[in-house]
Amino acid sequence: MHEPYAIEVEPEVRTWLELLPDRQYRKVEEYADLLATHGPSPPCRSPVPSGMGCTS
Repeated sequence: MHEPYAIEVEPEVRTWLELLPDRQYRKVEEYADLLATHGPSPPCRSPVPSGMGCTS
């Protein structure tokens, strides 16, 4: 398995994140973890024909 992707957060985004309620912040963190793990091409949830853009 490869190293996780690094996610750069701009200062204005960091400020916005700090203002989110805990529940919303945790949701953003969950998706950021998925992005760091899978990169820009997240795995598909269901099979799709070749060439549709999803990777497994």
